Amino acid sequence: MSTSTGELPPITVTFSRPGPSWVFVAVIAFDEDDKEIAFHGLWRTVSVVTGPTFGPVRVNVDGVEYDVVAADGDEGIVETWVIPVARPAAEVAPGPRAQATYAAAVQALVLDGVFERESLTSLATTAEPATVSLPNASSSTLLRAFSGRYVDAINASGVVDSFAAGEATNPLAVEDLTLDLAASASAEYASLAASWTALQERIAGGTPISFAEARDVQVGVVYAERILAPAITAGEIVTAARAADLGWADPAVRAGLGALARQRACDVSEPQGTLEAAAVEDIESFAELHQELAAALPVHALAVDAALCGVAGVDDANATFQYRLGIFDRALAALDAPDPVEAPEPPPAPEVVTPPPPSPVSLRIIARLADDGRVEHGVELGGRQVLPQRRFLGAAAEAGRWYSTSDVEVGGSVLGQISARWLADGRAEWRLVGADGDVVVPDVRFLPADAPAGVWFRSSQIEVAPEE
Repeated sequence: MSTSTGELPPITVTFSRPGPSWVFVAVIAFDEDDKEIAFHGLWRTVSVVTGPTFGPVRVNVDGVEYDVVAADGDEGIVETWVIPVARPAAEVAPGPRAQATYAAAVQALVLDGVFERESLTSLATTAEPATVSLPNASSSTLLRAFSGRYVDAINASGVVDSFAAGEATNPLAVEDLTLDLAASASAEYASLAASWTALQERIAGGTPISFAEARDVQVGVVYAERILAPAITAGEIVTAARAADLGWADPAVRAGLGALARQRACDVSEPQGTLEAAAVEDIESFAELHQELAAALPVHALAVDAALCGVAGVDDANATFQYRLGIFDRALAALDAPDPVEAPEPPPAPEVVTPPPPSPVSLRIIARLADDGRVEHGVELGGRQVLPQRRFLGAAAEAGRWYSTSDVEVGGSVLGQISARWLADGRAEWRLVGADGDVVVPDVRFLPADAPAGVWFRSSQIEVAPEE
Protein backbone atom coordinates (compact mmCIF):
# COMPACT_ATOMS: atom_id res chain seq x y z
CA MET A 1 0.00 0.00 0.00
CA SER A 2 1.38 3.41 -0.92
CA THR A 3 1.49 6.39 1.42
CA SER A 4 -1.84 8.21 1.75
CA THR A 5 -1.96 11.96 1.19
CA GLY A 6 -4.74 14.48 1.21
CA GLU A 7 -4.52 14.88 -2.58
CA LEU A 8 -4.01 11.27 -3.69
CA PRO A 9 -5.65 8.06 -2.49
CA PRO A 10 -3.44 5.03 -1.74
CA ILE A 11 -2.84 2.51 -4.52
CA THR A 12 -2.45 -1.25 -4.27
CA VAL A 13 -0.08 -3.29 -6.44
CA THR A 14 -0.73 -7.01 -6.96
CA PHE A 15 2.01 -9.40 -8.11
CA SER A 16 0.99 -12.50 -10.06
CA ARG A 17 4.02 -14.66 -9.22
CA PRO A 18 6.72 -14.86 -6.54
CA GLY A 19 10.40 -14.05 -6.91
CA PRO A 20 12.48 -10.93 -7.68
CA SER A 21 10.44 -8.09 -9.19
CA TRP A 22 10.21 -4.30 -9.35
CA VAL A 23 7.75 -1.46 -8.94
CA PHE A 24 7.78 1.92 -10.67
CA VAL A 25 5.37 4.62 -9.47
CA ALA A 26 5.15 8.02 -11.12
CA VAL A 27 3.20 11.20 -10.42
CA ILE A 28 2.62 13.57 -13.33
CA ALA A 29 1.12 17.04 -12.92
CA PHE A 30 -0.71 18.82 -15.75
CA ASP A 31 -1.77 22.43 -16.10
CA GLU A 32 -5.22 23.64 -17.10
CA ASP A 33 -4.30 23.15 -20.77
CA ASP A 34 -3.46 19.49 -20.11
CA LYS A 35 0.27 20.10 -20.58
CA GLU A 36 2.75 18.24 -18.41
CA ILE A 37 4.41 20.60 -15.91
CA ALA A 38 5.96 18.20 -13.37
CA PHE A 39 7.08 14.60 -13.14
CA HIS A 40 8.33 12.52 -10.23
CA GLY A 41 8.98 8.77 -10.25
CA LEU A 42 10.19 6.11 -7.83
CA TRP A 43 11.73 2.74 -8.73
CA ARG A 44 11.98 -0.04 -6.18
CA THR A 45 13.20 -3.61 -6.47
CA VAL A 46 11.20 -6.05 -4.36
CA SER A 47 11.19 -9.71 -3.45
CA VAL A 48 7.71 -11.19 -3.79
CA VAL A 49 6.92 -14.13 -1.51
CA THR A 50 3.90 -16.41 -1.45
CA GLY A 51 3.10 -15.88 2.21
CA PRO A 52 4.32 -14.52 5.56
CA THR A 53 7.57 -15.73 7.08
CA PHE A 54 8.17 -16.35 10.79
CA GLY A 55 9.78 -18.63 13.31
CA PRO A 56 10.98 -20.72 14.76
CA VAL A 57 7.89 -20.78 17.02
CA ARG A 58 7.24 -23.57 19.50
CA VAL A 59 3.61 -24.70 19.78
CA ASN A 60 1.58 -27.39 21.51
CA VAL A 61 -1.04 -29.41 19.65
CA ASP A 62 -2.87 -32.09 21.65
CA GLY A 63 0.03 -32.42 24.08
CA VAL A 64 2.73 -32.71 21.40
CA GLU A 65 5.23 -29.88 20.99
CA TYR A 66 6.36 -28.73 17.54
CA ASP A 67 8.81 -26.15 16.24
CA VAL A 68 7.37 -24.29 13.25
CA VAL A 69 9.39 -22.25 10.75
CA ALA A 70 8.10 -20.46 7.62
CA ALA A 71 10.92 -19.19 5.36
CA ASP A 72 11.13 -18.10 1.73
CA GLY A 73 13.46 -19.70 -0.80
CA ASP A 74 15.37 -18.15 -3.68
CA GLU A 75 12.27 -17.89 -5.88
CA GLY A 76 10.00 -16.39 -3.22
CA ILE A 77 8.21 -19.66 -2.45
CA VAL A 78 7.55 -19.79 1.30
CA GLU A 79 8.00 -23.24 2.78
CA THR A 80 6.78 -24.25 6.22
CA TRP A 81 8.52 -26.83 8.38
CA VAL A 82 6.65 -28.45 11.28
CA ILE A 83 9.13 -30.45 13.37
CA PRO A 84 8.18 -32.58 16.42
CA VAL A 85 10.46 -31.56 19.30
CA ALA A 86 10.74 -35.09 20.74
CA ARG A 87 11.21 -36.84 17.37
CA PRO A 88 12.52 -34.36 14.77
CA ALA A 89 12.62 -36.94 11.98
CA ALA A 90 9.04 -38.13 12.49
CA GLU A 91 6.42 -37.40 9.86
CA VAL A 92 3.56 -35.11 10.92
CA ALA A 93 0.00 -35.92 9.88
CA PRO A 94 -1.89 -33.26 7.86
CA GLY A 95 -4.30 -32.34 10.69
CA PRO A 96 -1.69 -31.66 13.40
CA ARG A 97 0.52 -29.98 10.79
CA ALA A 98 -2.24 -27.52 9.88
CA GLN A 99 -3.03 -26.79 13.53
CA ALA A 100 0.64 -26.30 14.42
CA THR A 101 1.14 -23.92 11.49
CA TYR A 102 -1.99 -21.98 12.45
CA ALA A 103 -0.94 -21.68 16.11
CA ALA A 104 2.58 -20.54 15.23
CA ALA A 105 1.30 -17.95 12.75
CA VAL A 106 -1.19 -16.54 15.26
CA GLN A 107 1.58 -16.08 17.81
CA ALA A 108 4.06 -14.55 15.37
CA LEU A 109 1.72 -12.47 13.22
CA VAL A 110 -1.09 -11.58 15.63
CA LEU A 111 -0.27 -11.98 19.32
CA ASP A 112 3.32 -10.68 19.33
CA GLY A 113 2.28 -7.23 18.08
CA VAL A 114 -1.39 -7.25 19.00
CA PHE A 115 -1.36 -3.90 20.83
CA GLU A 116 0.43 -2.21 17.91
CA ARG A 117 -2.27 -3.14 15.39
CA GLU A 118 -3.67 0.00 13.76
CA SER A 119 -7.26 -0.51 14.92
CA LEU A 120 -6.30 -1.44 18.50
CA THR A 121 -3.30 0.73 19.33
CA SER A 122 -5.35 3.67 20.66
CA LEU A 123 -7.87 1.62 22.66
CA ALA A 124 -7.60 1.88 26.44
CA THR A 125 -7.47 -1.28 28.57
CA THR A 126 -8.35 0.36 31.89
CA ALA A 127 -12.08 -0.41 31.99
CA GLU A 128 -13.50 -2.94 34.43
CA PRO A 129 -13.20 -6.21 32.44
CA ALA A 130 -16.36 -8.00 31.31
CA THR A 131 -15.95 -11.61 30.25
CA VAL A 132 -16.54 -12.32 26.58
CA SER A 133 -16.67 -15.76 24.97
CA LEU A 134 -17.18 -16.48 21.29
CA PRO A 135 -17.17 -19.95 19.67
CA ASN A 136 -15.58 -18.71 16.44
CA ALA A 137 -14.94 -15.68 14.25
CA SER A 138 -17.56 -16.36 11.57
CA SER A 139 -19.85 -13.65 10.26
CA SER A 140 -22.82 -15.41 11.87
CA THR A 141 -21.22 -15.39 15.31
CA LEU A 142 -20.03 -11.78 15.08
CA LEU A 143 -23.43 -10.61 13.87
CA ARG A 144 -25.19 -12.30 16.78
CA ALA A 145 -22.70 -10.84 19.26
CA PHE A 146 -23.05 -7.32 17.85
CA SER A 147 -26.82 -7.49 17.49
CA GLY A 148 -27.33 -8.71 21.04
CA ARG A 149 -25.26 -5.84 22.49
CA TYR A 150 -26.95 -3.29 20.24
CA VAL A 151 -30.55 -4.30 20.88
CA ASP A 152 -30.01 -4.76 24.63
CA ALA A 153 -28.52 -1.26 24.90
CA ILE A 154 -31.42 0.30 23.00
CA ASN A 155 -33.99 -1.48 25.16
CA ALA A 156 -32.21 -0.31 28.32
CA SER A 157 -31.92 3.30 27.14
CA GLY A 158 -35.63 4.14 27.21
CA VAL A 159 -35.73 5.48 23.66
CA VAL A 160 -38.08 2.66 22.63
CA ASP A 161 -40.86 3.99 24.89
CA SER A 162 -40.52 7.60 23.75
CA PHE A 163 -40.47 6.50 20.10
CA ALA A 164 -43.59 4.38 20.61
CA ALA A 165 -45.31 7.44 22.12
CA GLY A 166 -44.62 9.39 18.92
CA GLU A 167 -42.02 11.73 20.42
CA ALA A 168 -39.11 12.90 18.30
CA THR A 169 -35.75 11.38 19.17
CA ASN A 170 -33.54 13.54 21.38
CA PRO A 171 -29.99 13.59 19.91
CA LEU A 172 -28.61 13.88 23.45
CA ALA A 173 -30.30 10.59 24.34
CA VAL A 174 -28.65 8.94 21.34
CA GLU A 175 -25.31 10.34 22.50
CA ASP A 176 -25.91 8.64 25.87
CA LEU A 177 -26.78 5.40 24.07
CA THR A 178 -23.56 5.62 22.05
CA LEU A 179 -21.57 6.14 25.25
CA ASP A 180 -23.27 3.12 26.85
CA LEU A 181 -22.35 0.95 23.87
CA ALA A 182 -18.79 2.25 24.05
CA ALA A 183 -18.57 1.46 27.76
CA SER A 184 -19.71 -2.15 27.33
CA ALA A 185 -17.32 -2.57 24.38
CA SER A 186 -14.45 -1.14 26.43
CA ALA A 187 -15.18 -3.60 29.24
CA GLU A 188 -15.08 -6.54 26.83
CA TYR A 189 -11.90 -5.25 25.20
CA ALA A 190 -10.24 -4.89 28.62
CA SER A 191 -10.98 -8.56 29.28
CA LEU A 192 -9.55 -9.64 25.92
CA ALA A 193 -6.46 -7.47 26.35
CA ALA A 194 -5.81 -8.94 29.80
CA SER A 195 -5.99 -12.47 28.40
CA TRP A 196 -3.54 -11.60 25.60
CA THR A 197 -1.10 -10.05 28.05
CA ALA A 198 -1.29 -13.10 30.33
CA LEU A 199 -0.65 -15.42 27.38
CA GLN A 200 2.31 -13.31 26.24
CA GLU A 201 3.80 -13.63 29.73
CA ARG A 202 3.32 -17.42 29.80
CA ILE A 203 5.00 -17.76 26.40
CA ALA A 204 7.87 -15.54 27.56
CA GLY A 205 8.23 -17.89 30.54
CA GLY A 206 8.76 -20.87 28.25
CA THR A 207 5.24 -22.30 27.87
CA PRO A 208 4.43 -22.95 24.18
CA ILE A 209 1.19 -21.57 22.82
CA SER A 210 -1.47 -24.25 22.29
CA PHE A 211 -3.75 -24.53 19.30
CA ALA A 212 -6.77 -23.77 21.51
CA GLU A 213 -5.09 -20.63 22.85
CA ALA A 214 -4.23 -19.53 19.31
CA ARG A 215 -7.86 -19.96 18.31
CA ASP A 216 -8.99 -17.82 21.25
CA VAL A 217 -6.50 -15.10 20.31
CA GLN A 218 -7.50 -15.00 16.65
CA VAL A 219 -11.23 -14.98 17.41
CA GLY A 220 -10.78 -12.29 20.06
CA VAL A 221 -8.68 -10.02 17.84
CA VAL A 222 -11.16 -10.32 14.97
CA TYR A 223 -14.02 -9.45 17.34
CA ALA A 224 -12.13 -6.54 18.87
CA GLU A 225 -11.13 -5.02 15.53
CA ARG A 226 -14.42 -5.46 13.72
CA ILE A 227 -17.05 -5.06 16.45
CA LEU A 228 -15.62 -3.43 19.58
CA ALA A 229 -13.27 -0.84 18.05
CA PRO A 230 -15.98 1.08 16.10
CA ALA A 231 -18.19 1.30 19.21
CA ILE A 232 -15.31 2.51 21.40
CA THR A 233 -14.23 5.03 18.77
CA ALA A 234 -17.77 6.41 18.49
CA GLY A 235 -17.88 6.90 22.25
CA GLU A 236 -14.58 8.78 22.15
CA ILE A 237 -15.96 11.05 19.41
CA VAL A 238 -19.10 11.83 21.45
CA THR A 239 -16.97 12.61 24.50
CA ALA A 240 -14.71 14.88 22.43
CA ALA A 241 -17.69 16.70 20.90
CA ARG A 242 -19.20 17.37 24.31
CA ALA A 243 -15.90 18.75 25.60
CA ALA A 244 -15.07 20.90 22.55
CA ASP A 245 -16.12 24.55 22.41
CA LEU A 246 -17.36 24.07 18.84
CA GLY A 247 -19.08 20.79 19.62
CA TRP A 248 -19.66 18.68 16.53
CA ALA A 249 -18.13 21.42 14.36
CA ASP A 250 -14.73 21.02 16.05
CA PRO A 251 -12.06 20.05 13.45
CA ALA A 252 -10.72 17.16 15.53
CA VAL A 253 -14.24 15.81 16.04
CA ARG A 254 -14.98 16.06 12.33
CA ALA A 255 -11.69 14.30 11.55
CA GLY A 256 -12.73 11.47 13.85
CA LEU A 257 -16.08 11.23 12.08
CA GLY A 258 -14.31 11.06 8.73
CA ALA A 259 -12.01 8.27 9.89
CA LEU A 260 -14.97 6.28 11.20
CA ALA A 261 -16.90 6.88 7.97
CA ARG A 262 -14.08 5.35 5.94
CA GLN A 263 -14.71 2.04 7.70
CA ARG A 264 -18.11 1.87 5.98
CA ALA A 265 -16.90 -0.08 2.97
CA CYS A 266 -20.13 -1.89 2.15
CA ASP A 267 -23.87 -1.32 1.69
CA VAL A 268 -25.60 -1.65 5.07
CA SER A 269 -28.67 0.48 4.39
CA GLU A 270 -31.04 -2.22 5.68
CA PRO A 271 -30.85 -3.34 9.36
CA GLN A 272 -33.03 -6.42 8.73
CA GLY A 273 -30.27 -9.00 9.21
CA THR A 274 -29.06 -7.35 12.41
CA LEU A 275 -32.48 -7.44 14.01
CA GLU A 276 -33.17 -11.00 12.89
CA ALA A 277 -29.87 -12.09 14.44
CA ALA A 278 -30.92 -10.50 17.74
CA ALA A 279 -34.30 -12.30 17.62
CA VAL A 280 -36.23 -9.02 17.69
CA GLU A 281 -39.95 -9.76 17.52
CA ASP A 282 -41.30 -6.52 15.99
CA ILE A 283 -38.60 -6.09 13.36
CA GLU A 284 -40.46 -3.45 11.35
CA SER A 285 -40.95 -1.07 14.28
CA PHE A 286 -37.42 -1.62 15.56
CA ALA A 287 -36.01 -0.97 12.09
CA GLU A 288 -37.84 2.37 12.01
CA LEU A 289 -36.37 3.24 15.41
CA HIS A 290 -32.89 2.28 14.18
CA GLN A 291 -33.25 4.72 11.29
CA GLU A 292 -34.48 7.49 13.61
CA LEU A 293 -31.44 7.03 15.85
CA ALA A 294 -29.16 7.23 12.82
CA ALA A 295 -30.85 10.43 11.64
CA ALA A 296 -30.59 12.03 15.09
CA LEU A 297 -26.86 11.30 15.56
CA PRO A 298 -24.68 10.48 12.51
CA VAL A 299 -21.79 9.11 14.61
CA HIS A 300 -24.13 6.45 15.97
CA ALA A 301 -24.98 5.38 12.43
CA LEU A 302 -21.31 5.36 11.41
CA ALA A 303 -20.38 3.07 14.31
CA VAL A 304 -23.17 0.63 13.50
CA ASP A 305 -22.30 0.66 9.79
CA ALA A 306 -18.59 0.11 10.49
CA ALA A 307 -19.37 -2.93 12.64
CA LEU A 308 -21.74 -4.40 10.06
CA CYS A 309 -19.18 -3.88 7.30
CA GLY A 310 -16.67 -5.66 9.51
CA VAL A 311 -19.07 -8.57 9.77
CA ALA A 312 -19.66 -8.57 6.01
CA GLY A 313 -15.97 -9.02 5.19
CA VAL A 314 -14.86 -11.35 7.96
CA ASP A 315 -15.45 -14.70 6.25
CA ASP A 316 -13.23 -13.78 3.31
CA ALA A 317 -10.59 -12.46 5.72
CA ASN A 318 -10.62 -15.71 7.70
CA ALA A 319 -10.18 -17.76 4.52
CA THR A 320 -7.38 -15.47 3.29
CA PHE A 321 -5.49 -15.84 6.58
CA GLN A 322 -5.33 -19.62 6.20
CA TYR A 323 -4.68 -19.46 2.45
CA ARG A 324 -1.61 -17.24 2.92
CA LEU A 325 -0.24 -19.78 5.41
CA GLY A 326 -0.63 -22.59 2.89
CA ILE A 327 -3.28 -24.27 5.07
CA PHE A 328 -5.84 -26.24 3.11
CA ASP A 329 -7.53 -28.21 5.88
CA ARG A 330 -11.31 -28.60 5.75
CA ALA A 331 -11.67 -29.27 9.46
CA LEU A 332 -9.73 -26.13 10.35
CA ALA A 333 -11.60 -24.01 7.81
CA ALA A 334 -14.92 -25.29 9.17
CA LEU A 335 -14.18 -23.83 12.61
CA ASP A 336 -14.94 -20.33 11.29
CA ALA A 337 -17.62 -21.31 8.79
CA PRO A 338 -20.77 -19.14 8.89
CA ASP A 339 -24.21 -20.62 9.42
CA PRO A 340 -25.60 -22.27 6.27
CA VAL A 341 -27.90 -20.07 4.23
CA GLU A 342 -31.12 -21.43 2.81
CA ALA A 343 -31.33 -21.17 -0.96
CA PRO A 344 -33.77 -18.41 -1.94
CA GLU A 345 -36.84 -19.21 -3.97
CA PRO A 346 -36.52 -18.42 -7.67
CA PRO A 347 -37.85 -14.96 -8.51
CA PRO A 348 -41.24 -14.73 -10.20
CA ALA A 349 -41.45 -14.06 -13.90
CA PRO A 350 -41.13 -10.35 -14.65
CA GLU A 351 -44.36 -8.48 -15.27
CA VAL A 352 -44.85 -5.75 -17.80
CA VAL A 353 -46.02 -2.72 -15.87
CA THR A 354 -46.65 0.89 -16.68
CA PRO A 355 -43.86 3.15 -15.40
CA PRO A 356 -44.94 4.84 -12.17
CA PRO A 357 -45.22 8.62 -11.87
CA PRO A 358 -42.26 10.54 -10.44
CA SER A 359 -41.52 9.62 -6.84
CA PRO A 360 -42.63 12.03 -4.12
CA VAL A 361 -40.07 13.82 -1.99
CA SER A 362 -39.01 12.11 1.27
CA LEU A 363 -38.36 14.51 4.14
CA ARG A 364 -38.56 15.03 7.88
CA ILE A 365 -40.08 17.97 9.73
CA ILE A 366 -37.49 19.52 12.05
CA ALA A 367 -38.10 21.77 15.03
CA ARG A 368 -36.14 23.31 17.87
CA LEU A 369 -37.03 25.34 20.92
CA ALA A 370 -35.66 28.90 20.91
CA ASP A 371 -34.41 30.67 24.04
CA ASP A 372 -37.52 32.88 24.06
CA GLY A 373 -39.89 29.89 24.16
CA ARG A 374 -40.88 29.92 20.49
CA VAL A 375 -40.51 26.80 18.33
CA GLU A 376 -38.66 27.13 15.00
CA HIS A 377 -39.69 24.80 12.15
CA GLY A 378 -38.24 23.57 8.87
CA VAL A 379 -37.73 20.40 6.86
CA GLU A 380 -34.72 18.16 6.28
CA LEU A 381 -34.21 16.25 3.04
CA GLY A 382 -31.10 14.67 1.65
CA GLY A 383 -29.10 15.86 4.66
CA ARG A 384 -30.00 19.52 3.91
CA GLN A 385 -32.16 21.82 6.03
CA VAL A 386 -34.75 24.05 4.36
CA LEU A 387 -36.31 26.78 6.50
CA PRO A 388 -39.42 28.69 5.35
CA GLN A 389 -39.43 32.46 5.77
CA ARG A 390 -42.20 32.41 8.41
CA ARG A 391 -41.39 29.46 10.64
CA PHE A 392 -41.93 30.20 14.36
CA LEU A 393 -44.74 28.95 16.62
CA GLY A 394 -45.17 31.66 19.24
CA ALA A 395 -44.60 30.83 22.89
CA ALA A 396 -48.00 32.31 23.82
CA ALA A 397 -49.92 30.78 20.91
CA GLU A 398 -53.30 29.33 21.86
CA ALA A 399 -53.08 25.62 22.78
CA GLY A 400 -54.90 23.29 20.40
CA ARG A 401 -55.00 25.78 17.52
CA TRP A 402 -53.00 25.01 14.38
CA TYR A 403 -50.59 27.64 13.04
CA SER A 404 -48.93 27.40 9.62
CA THR A 405 -45.55 28.47 8.28
CA SER A 406 -45.04 30.10 4.92
CA ASP A 407 -44.48 27.85 1.89
CA VAL A 408 -41.60 25.38 2.00
CA GLU A 409 -39.87 25.62 -1.39
CA VAL A 410 -37.23 23.29 -2.83
CA GLY A 411 -35.76 23.71 -6.30
CA GLY A 412 -38.53 26.08 -7.37
CA SER A 413 -41.30 23.68 -6.33
CA VAL A 414 -43.60 24.20 -3.35
CA LEU A 415 -43.80 21.22 -1.00
CA GLY A 416 -46.46 22.74 1.24
CA GLN A 417 -46.63 24.35 4.67
CA ILE A 418 -45.67 23.06 8.12
CA SER A 419 -48.55 23.20 10.56
CA ALA A 420 -47.89 23.18 14.33
CA ARG A 421 -49.78 23.61 17.57
CA TRP A 422 -49.21 23.55 21.31
CA LEU A 423 -50.83 20.76 23.32
CA ALA A 424 -52.21 21.10 26.82
CA ASP A 425 -49.39 18.94 28.25
CA GLY A 426 -46.69 21.33 27.01
CA ARG A 427 -45.65 19.36 23.94
CA ALA A 428 -45.76 20.74 20.40
CA GLU A 429 -47.27 18.72 17.54
CA TRP A 430 -46.35 19.01 13.84
CA ARG A 431 -47.79 17.99 10.50
CA LEU A 432 -47.36 19.08 6.90
CA VAL A 433 -50.10 20.37 4.62
CA GLY A 434 -49.02 19.51 1.09
CA ALA A 435 -49.25 21.81 -1.89
CA ASP A 436 -52.20 19.69 -3.04
CA GLY A 437 -54.00 20.28 0.26
CA ASP A 438 -53.45 16.79 1.63
CA VAL A 439 -52.47 16.68 5.31
CA VAL A 440 -49.52 14.37 6.04
CA VAL A 441 -49.17 13.39 9.71
CA PRO A 442 -45.84 11.77 10.71
CA ASP A 443 -45.86 8.90 13.21
CA VAL A 444 -43.17 10.72 15.22
CA ARG A 445 -44.51 14.29 15.47
CA PHE A 446 -44.23 15.61 19.03
CA LEU A 447 -41.62 17.97 20.48
CA PRO A 448 -41.17 16.84 24.12
CA ALA A 449 -42.30 19.30 26.78
CA ASP A 450 -38.84 19.21 28.34
CA ALA A 451 -36.92 19.63 25.08
CA PRO A 452 -33.63 21.52 25.55
CA ALA A 453 -33.27 24.83 23.74
CA GLY A 454 -31.23 24.92 20.54
CA VAL A 455 -31.41 21.17 19.75
CA TRP A 456 -33.04 20.15 16.47
CA PHE A 457 -35.65 17.39 16.80
CA ARG A 458 -36.84 15.42 13.78
CA SER A 459 -40.14 13.83 12.85
CA SER A 460 -40.27 10.41 11.29
CA GLN A 461 -39.82 10.37 7.52
CA ILE A 462 -42.79 11.35 5.37
CA GLU A 463 -43.40 11.63 1.64
CA VAL A 464 -44.87 14.71 0.00
CA ALA A 465 -45.80 15.27 -3.64
CA PRO A 466 -44.29 18.58 -4.82
CA GLU A 467 -46.38 21.06 -6.76
CA GLU A 468 -45.81 20.69 -10.51
